[in-house]
Amino acid sequence: MKGKLENLLKDKKKLIGIIVAVLLIVVIAIICVFAMSKKEDKNVLELKQEQFVVEYGDKISLNAGDYLKEDTNNNIITNTNVEILGDKKYEEGKEYYSIGNYQVQLTYENEKVQAQVTVKDTTLPTLNVPTIIEIPKNTDLSKYDFKSLIIANDLAQLTDLKFDTSKVDMTKEGEYQATVSVEDSSKNKAEKTFTIKVVAELEENEKATTEVVKNDDGTTKVVVKKETANSNNEKDDNKSSNTSNSGSTNKPTSNNNSSSSNTSNSTSTTNKPSSGSSSSKPSGGTSSTDKPSNSGGSSSNKPSEGNTDKPSSGGSTSKPSDNDDKEEEKPHTHIFTSNTGKWFDTQAECVAYYDKEVARWEAMLSSGEKTYEEFCKGCPMGYEVYRCTCGKRTISFSYSS
Repeated sequence: MKGKLENLLKDKKKLIGIIVAVLLIVVIAIICVFAMSKKEDKNVLELKQEQFVVEYGDKISLNAGDYLKEDTNNNIITNTNVEILGDKKYEEGKEYYSIGNYQVQLTYENEKVQAQVTVKDTTLPTLNVPTIIEIPKNTDLSKYDFKSLIIANDLAQLTDLKFDTSKVDMTKEGEYQATVSVEDSSKNKAEKTFTIKVVAELEENEKATTEVVKNDDGTTKVVVKKETANSNNEKDDNKSSNTSNSGSTNKPTSNNNSSSSNTSNSTSTTNKPSSGSSSSKPSGGTSSTDKPSNSGGSSSNKPSEGNTDKPSSGGSTSKPSDNDDKEEEKPHTHIFTSNTGKWFDTQAECVAYYDKEVARWEAMLSSGEKTYEEFCKGCPMGYEVYRCTCGKRTISFSYSS
């Protein structure tokens, strides 16, 4: 009897041990499943980092994959909604945000996470500067119009161009190094070095024009072209261009038009559209606010009727003969062509047409009809005026690209 009781107790202990072991296994399994479930739920949306940086001019991404860790399930990325909180702060007329901080929220089912996006401007302005600028000896550099020869581009507002010509000796012919710099509103500064070539001084009866010439490598240089006045009338009309020693040869005036000789020389100008002024972003991105003037800045210099706008026969005022009249009736073929195909009586009319075209592009840029890139490609950045032997003038536009 005693032996049977002992066996029964042993069997009960074994049974209890088995039951306890099974219960422990079940509890541990439940805990593991619950922990794994909680962990999976918690890690559905995990950011690569808390703060992201976007360059000014670029769009803030609405793609969840740009914010979530690389091992995030593609299905989760596809079904995660991304939105920028708060009021939009687009630049006026643009499709990118102003410099500042923004909150981006990612939502997947019932889970939401937020990341901070900072828009920064770290891009330097670009400077398009001629490699060489020729200037006549003894020119006053403080009055020289460098700005009309240089294009500065940036999305942000630009300061005025600053020039360092301290190493240039205008009393001696030769080549000297000079620098130009510009800074945007984010304190990004760009600087370029160029060469000033001091050429022979103008004689009393000489006038000069400047021409922008493209080098083989795609860069440009500015050369001086000298012309000799052949008559007293030409000398009187050319007074404004004979002041090139004070740096005025870079701006086209109506006097420069009327003073063109009867040969088929061209007058080149380098004025840029005002939309790219160095004080604001285009624009056309140019650094100069100088625009060609129809009046040349002085009403006293306006060419009078019968001046050298029309070719003369040695300055004679005699009435043309009947034979001359017959010759004028013959069809005339202009000796020049231009990319505008427009012909005008005076250079002032050419300049007015240029100004009108620039204003048209500026209006399209301001209204958002054209993008900044389209503006830079389509808006004329300068022009050349050519005078035919018949006295008519045509204008050819130049572009940044």
